[in-house]
Amino acid sequence: MAQALLGIRSEARWLRFPPRHLPGAFSYPPQQSGYNKRLRNAAPLLKQVIRVLALDTDLWTDATWIVDSTPVECARSRETTKHSELAGWAGYG
Repeated sequence: MAQALLGIRSEARWLRFPPRHLPGAFSYPPQQSGYNKRLRNAAPLLKQVIRVLALDTDLWTDATWIVDSTPVECARSRETTKHSELAGWAGYG
């Protein structure tokens, strides 16, 4: 989770981060192969924890879901956007 929050996408970069920035925080930081084994073995447990936390919030049963999707082009010309039924709701561009 800390890896995601810090925006570190590479596992190799993440494994170099704690010893440099948090010296002494880990008594034995694993090498990449050991880290991968531990991570893969922990996946079911992590999924279960995420599900339990999600079920504990009222957002899980909410009728409205907020999603971030790729914008879909509605109209190309400025004239079309002015006269469209979506005028006032959709922006140009």
